Amino acid sequence: MRRGGEQTIKRDSSAATSLVAARTKVFKAEFDRAEAESEERQLDIELREAEVATQARDEAEQRGKETMDKINETVGG
Repeated sequence: MRRGGEQTIKRDSSAATSLVAARTKVFKAEFDRAEAESEERQLDIELREAEVATQARDEAEQRGKETMDKINETVGG
């Protein structure tokens, strides 16, 4: 009878170890996913900031061109 009890304990222990390992893998995968989503949000923010900066630069260049055109019209005309 003792032999059967030891085998049951070993099986239960092995199953518990496997369960902990599986839960650890799931936790790691969820953590990695959350980290990747956070990085993606950060990249989206940086992309939007770059788009805004590019738009502001383009608008400033356009205003500068319009100002130069007005100066040339005034001087030339």
